[in-house]
Amino acid sequence: MFFNFFGLRRKRKPPKANLLIIDPGHGGKAPGAISKCGRWREKDINLGVARYLREWVKERSWKERLNLVSHSTRTLDTYITLKERCAFANETAYGEGRSVFVSVHTNARPMRGKHGLEIETYYHRDSVEGWRLANAVLKELVKLNLFGMPVINRGVKIGERKGKDGQMKPFYVLKHTSMVAALIELGFISDKEEAEVLSIPENQERMAKAILEGVVKYMGLGIK
Repeated sequence: MFFNFFGLRRKRKPPKANLLIIDPGHGGKAPGAISKCGRWREKDINLGVARYLREWVKERSWKERLNLVSHSTRTLDTYITLKERCAFANETAYGEGRSVFVSVHTNARPMRGKHGLEIETYYHRDSVEGWRLANAVLKELVKLNLFGMPVINRGVKIGERKGKDGQMKPFYVLKHTSMVAALIELGFISDKEEAEVLSIPENQERMAKAILEGVVKYMGLGIK
């Protein structure tokens, strides 16, 4: 409560919530990358990390200090188009305070790579703030030492791939979301050792916490 010029009491307006949109990549008929043994699918790992990320946001001591809320483009094993993901994010962000979009993925490749969990993040070429977000999240992820293997920092990269016309095209969700956005590749599910590490719920929870720490540090909210 506070007093206005005439001495009358008015209710202080609550601050606008800061918003984290979580986008677990793939889902439903789109499994994403699949481990060589066929046991683990990218869509499931993405969803697991996203679930823990939502739980961390709800953790009371953080919520009260940060005024941070989260929404997910999907909470079940459902298929959602890229256009629908962006529309959901843009509509949900309307009227909120600061808004951030984080898309969670795991990677794949035809050949085996170095021994270690290889993590990288992406941003839109024209977004300085996207780079800052991607960098903040990556810094927290590479600090982790509970995976049972070393973490390899593959860096912050421009989110683009070659289109059918041979031209480089930005990742759809990085281009068509109205808020600051980053895409995370948490490791290579195509590598047996990395797939096993990614599939462990305890590791997914630690990755989720690291992602959130990076997000709130980017937003200037601070975590102790």
